[in-house]
Amino acid sequence: MSSDLGEKLPYQVLILVVLGIMVAAVVAVLHLAVNQEIKVGNFESDLMMKRLFYSSDCFALEDLRVYPGTIDMNKFTEERLKNCISTDNLIYAKIGDKEISNDIKSYKDQLNLCKLEKNCYSEKKYVLVENKLKLLEMGVILDE
Repeated sequence: MSSDLGEKLPYQVLILVVLGIMVAAVVAVLHLAVNQEIKVGNFESDLMMKRLFYSSDCFALEDLRVYPGTIDMNKFTEERLKNCISTDNLIYAKIGDKEISNDIKSYKDQLNLCKLEKNCYSEKKYVLVENKLKLLEMGVILDE
């Protein structure tokens, strides 16, 4: 009986060590997954940009219905931009010669720096303005 126990003991210790290593590995992987920092800056910026030309609260043309992707140039003002999106991020939009921003001087000052820090987002879309296809340039500098 005692010799039987002596033969099984090394295997049982080996199994316990292997199980301990497996449990430690699972805990380490779960710890990394739970504590992972998720950056949602580009997603947030993309949503803000889409709101600008899809929402009637912003720049989208509206008569009896809303025309997403069609810009009403009468709505394309800095005041409308500030009322449309309340954020600490710097926002910029330009159609043709008309450019607006919630703080255009700060946006232009920080534009080159944000490209180095990778905390800016920009996009160009073709939108309809008075039944003509025009380029809408948009940008966001994230306040991190």
